[in-house]
Amino acid sequence: MFCYIIFLIPVLIGPIIGQEHHCSKFHYEEKLLEKMIRMEMHLEEMQRKLNMLEQKAEDSDVLQNQPAKGTVAFFATANSRKTYGADETLVFENVVTNLGEAYNPANGIFTTPSTGMFVFFSTVLGSNDVELWNYISVNNKAVANFNSHGTGGRHDSGTVTTVLQLSKGDEVSIKNSQSSGNTYGENYTHFGGFRLVN
Repeated sequence: MFCYIIFLIPVLIGPIIGQEHHCSKFHYEEKLLEKMIRMEMHLEEMQRKLNMLEQKAEDSDVLQNQPAKGTVAFFATANSRKTYGADETLVFENVVTNLGEAYNPANGIFTTPSTGMFVFFSTVLGSNDVELWNYISVNNKAVANFNSHGTGGRHDSGTVTTVLQLSKGDEVSIKNSQSSGNTYGENYTHFGGFRLVN
């Protein structure tokens, strides 16, 4: 009978052990599946955050390449040679930059879009053996004069830079103070300016 009991022990215990092993394998697979699902959710969240960061970086690049709101700046050159009369406005028809659209290439006048501090600069090149007398004009009044005097068959250029406090609607231009010879174009003669940041 003892042998019979010993024989029955493996028979009775075997299915129980098998059930525990099967239960443990199922439990392990269930936990593994839960971990995989959590990892997938975590990866999706990381991908969402990465997409947001990439979008912010793109937006930042776009903003860095755009002028700040309210930026006013222009630069224009003269293409052709021309002789101007006394107090005639020089026209710089080739616009390179015109942020704020305050410069008019048809008449050579910059109209101040808002009150502020502005910097203007100009270079005027005269033809061979020509003396030119120019000035920066604000509302048809000279505020800064400059001169060039070519001699010995050579060209010469005059240059000016000014810092001006202006009111909205003020008109700034480059003028010829007296009738004289040819102003040389071909982008040697130019006019530009910008508003200083407050």
